[in-house]
Amino acid sequence: DHFELTLDVRDFSPHELTVKTQGRRVIVTGKHERKSDTKDGSYFHEYRERKREAD
Repeated sequence: DHFELTLDVRDFSPHELTVKTQGRRVIVTGKHERKSDTKDGSYFHEYRERKREAD
């Protein structure tokens, strides 16, 4: 058997991606978090999660 899946994951680094299988299902999850302080003392926080399932 051969299975191939192409996903656009350019917003994620390799360590932010996980690939799991559940039976015949493939689950790809990407989690990206970015935090930073700005010059004016405010705080920036961004969190992105993308999940894709394929049977």
